[in-house]
Amino acid sequence: IQGNVISDNYVLGDDGLAGGIHCNKCSPTITANLFTGNFSKAVGGVHCLEGSATISGNMFDGNVGLVGGICCTDEGAPNVSCNIVIGNEGFGIACFPNTSPLIMNNLIAKNRASFYTGAGIWCWGSPAIISNNTIAGNDDFGIICYVSLTVIENCILWDNDDDLWNTTATYSCIGDDDRGPGNIHQLPMFVSGPLGAYYLDPASACIDAGNRSAESASLDDFTTQADGYLDAGTVDIGFHYPLP
Repeated sequence: IQGNVISDNYVLGDDGLAGGIHCNKCSPTITANLFTGNFSKAVGGVHCLEGSATISGNMFDGNVGLVGGICCTDEGAPNVSCNIVIGNEGFGIACFPNTSPLIMNNLIAKNRASFYTGAGIWCWGSPAIISNNTIAGNDDFGIICYVSLTVIENCILWDNDDDLWNTTATYSCIGDDDRGPGNIHQLPMFVSGPLGAYYLDPASACIDAGNRSAESASLDDFTTQADGYLDAGTVDIGFHYPLP
């Protein structure tokens, strides 16, 4: 499912699971789509049930639900990567019991509390790997976990009401005083660039501050800097933009 604009869809019943796309017991590739203005009481953007979908390179903006952007539930190992989830109502990304998602290199910013609450990422009973995301300026929580053994690394969590709840992170830039190996608490120094407002200033402490190489993180063809300089050596913390 590639290269579509999926907009202004409404599911008004209590049993409607997604305003944009609902996938049941399948593992599609959903890439390079724009989801905007979609509504459901459950999920505004994409809901994948019992599958290992690849959800990559999409833009989610202005969707509304308990989860505004992406939700994966009930088994499977979805790959959620390189998405921009910004300005939605509800949680940006959520994973519910028995899923094992890889949530890597997403920008999750300025999502607002909906009719329940809101956050960047919500994990409930899911052993998620959350790596190289920038989670900034969201209502309520940056990442919130219930009975989930999550791995959170190389992320920027900044200017959320509470950056981490019931979980820990390593090699991350965190606005709150959450401790962990490799964590830093200095301003990430966001600057605007060709594709958005969350590039890093060359003087940012997030540059070369991760726990592996950019190549091993598969981010050496991406950039955190407005001049398009590709990440090299030790991986930069946070979201990496593709080249324009």
